[in-house]
Amino acid sequence: GRRAFVVVTPILAWILVVNYWHDATHFALSSNWRINATLPFLLPLLSSPWMWYHHHVIGHHAYTNIGHKDPDLAHAPQLMREHESIRWRPTYLNQARLSNVFFTWSVATVIGLNLLNDIRTTVKLSHNNVVPCEKPSMLGLAAHIFAVVSCTFVLSLGGPSRSF
Repeated sequence: GRRAFVVVTPILAWILVVNYWHDATHFALSSNWRINATLPFLLPLLSSPWMWYHHHVIGHHAYTNIGHKDPDLAHAPQLMREHESIRWRPTYLNQARLSNVFFTWSVATVIGLNLLNDIRTTVKLSHNNVVPCEKPSMLGLAAHIFAVVSCTFVLSLGGPSRSF
């Protein structure tokens, strides 16, 4: 019985992330905008919802696959080259190695995407030098900090599949 959970748990975690978190941040989970705006802050599985709105919903959907504008093309440009718009570096020679992929998406993503990039965006009020951000209210900033800390904790445990 336990071996089945090796397959079932990641699938259920992905369904939870996609159907609950992702759809709510796209305001597609409920017809009530308040539910869509609030729920992602209660269970921030991928990142802070405030950051996700700017990074993915506004930045990626407005500039899909456009070099130097789509933030999804440069998740960790110091470690991985995912698009031709990223200047080539010798460190990219080993980017396909499983150990490099694991490091990039487990360690660097938590530190880079969820902490450093977050601080830079909050201070500069601009995400990826493309998406302008308004200064959050005190309540918004408190919710954002809670989401960042919660997300960092969940990701440090191994991601949403281990949070069940």
